[in-house]
Amino acid sequence: MELHVPLGSGDHKRRLSSEAREAHAWWGEILSQAPIRSIASQSRETILTWSDATSTKGLGGYYTSEPQPSPHPDSIFSIALPSLIAHASEHINTKEMRGVEQVSLFWGR
Repeated sequence: MELHVPLGSGDHKRRLSSEAREAHAWWGEILSQAPIRSIASQSRETILTWSDATSTKGLGGYYTSEPQPSPHPDSIFSIALPSLIAHASEHINTKEMRGVEQVSLFWGR
């Protein structure tokens, strides 16, 4: 059995070991069967977060939720970037990811 990566491409052919073929066949059989038991679907609160960064000033974010549809002071943050980072030649996408990281650190459960 050969695997083409990406599928349909003849550029990257890989032979699968017998163990990989057995595992593939096992997963194919298991996934084709409907589950006997299922975990009950839990209703979860929807929380929306936003974050942003500027190239030299800082970053910030806020969140809203179903019981709190507009931002409140405890759901907003703003951080000034240290001058070492603010004036670094980092791409803006890197600074945007710092905003996402801070949102996760502030409000992630």
